Amino acid sequence: MGFSYMIFFTVKQVNLSLRLLSRPDVLNLPTIFTSLGTEYDEKVLPSIGNEVLKAVVAQFNADQVSS
Repeated sequence: MGFSYMIFFTVKQVNLSLRLLSRPDVLNLPTIFTSLGTEYDEKVLPSIGNEVLKAVVAQFNADQVSS
């Protein structure tokens, strides 16, 4: 599953892509499917990916990300 985000810095626009791979715990799949449905990955993974990407990008300034 891939996500694309556009992040704006003061002067620069940086496009980032994130490829998020997941492997759920097989023993917990019945619980996951019951609570979130069979399309849990479409509900949960985008928000996790967004938060991880924001946290990583926050560690850099615009010049470091774009070079």
